[in-house]
Amino acid sequence: MIDFTMIKRLREINRRGFTLIELLVVISVIAVLSTIGFTTYQDIQSKARDSVRKRDLTNLAIALELYAQQHDLVYIDGTPEAEEVGCTADTSKFYTDIASYMSSNNVPTDPKSGENYCYISINEGQAFRLFAKLENCPDPNIIPEVNCTTAKYNYSVTS
Repeated sequence: MIDFTMIKRLREINRRGFTLIELLVVISVIAVLSTIGFTTYQDIQSKARDSVRKRDLTNLAIALELYAQQHDLVYIDGTPEAEEVGCTADTSKFYTDIASYMSSNNVPTDPKSGENYCYISINEGQAFRLFAKLENCPDPNIIPEVNCTTAKYNYSVTS
């Protein structure tokens, strides 16, 4: 025989919904998962921007080599050897001269700030050094003698 009182009790339990504790637990779990996801997403974005910076400097170095081949093995001059000063030199001549050696005449800039990368001409165009600021401090390519968080530039490519 069917126990109608038991069925009636089950229906009452189903109508009550979730308790406050259950809702708080679910909200807490969602908050923790979204925080983990957000920080992971930011980390992935900074590593992706660092990859773009490294690729940009490599492409600029290749363009500089092409420039030097057409100019008696002399790189673009016009910036002093200013590594100690944090690369505050004017790089407008460099960006103007190198544009025709880049694909579609587009000279790359920093993907986050939009600032120009730093270019230093060494020994009146006999060598060069390009600088960028990487966001990911544990990167193995960071300049070892530079403090990653406080330095204006912490990654370089040289001729």
